[in-house]
Amino acid sequence: MTSFEELRPLLRSVRIAHHLPGRIRLKLDDRALARLPRLERPLPPLHRIVERLPGVRSVELNALALSCTVFYDPARVPPQGWSALIEGRDDADARALEALLRQALALFEDTVPPAAPACSGATV
Repeated sequence: MTSFEELRPLLRSVRIAHHLPGRIRLKLDDRALARLPRLERPLPPLHRIVERLPGVRSVELNALALSCTVFYDPARVPPQGWSALIEGRDDADARALEALLRQALALFEDTVPPAAPACSGATV
């Protein structure tokens, strides 16, 4: 199971390319990503977690540009929360978005089937 604390370092690799209430384009900085510590296990696809955020309508991924556009309901997701969380601020908006992300991560973990056990090499 992935914890939010494992995802937190990735926030330093994300920048806001464009933002209007209800639509935000997030861009991944590949140089910053290369400086992240190695993880013991792979992280889930982050856009799949964001898709499960309460109030998110859709997520469009552009893997070539290392970006995604999130369409969301600003009445449910605080627009200021995106920049607050990415910048590492500890304010009400950042905490509200973090709570939604934790909820989405829990939903993601509950819906992803467990990995198949490794084959021991024995024949059946």
